[in-house]
Amino acid sequence: MSTRNPVSLPDLTLTPMPRLALIVSRFNEDVTGGLRDGALAWLGEHGITVAEGDIFAAPGAFEMPLLAQTLAKSGKFEGVICLGA
Repeated sequence: MSTRNPVSLPDLTLTPMPRLALIVSRFNEDVTGGLRDGALAWLGEHGITVAEGDIFAAPGAFEMPLLAQTLAKSGKFEGVICLGA
């Protein structure tokens, strides 16, 4: 087991705040729900919020790339985060 300390990130100020889309697989929701909650918490700790309407559900990991591509091409988001298990 590693005894390293976590790497601290530099203080980043994002202006304007980027709009992010979060795609979460519905397959294995026990795992992906935790991933979603952890991602939202980490983003929140760094001053980044994801609107409830910008969180999307995908049936499984197979469908995620097409949904991510569609969201990225929409021009509404600066980034797309995909979480699946």
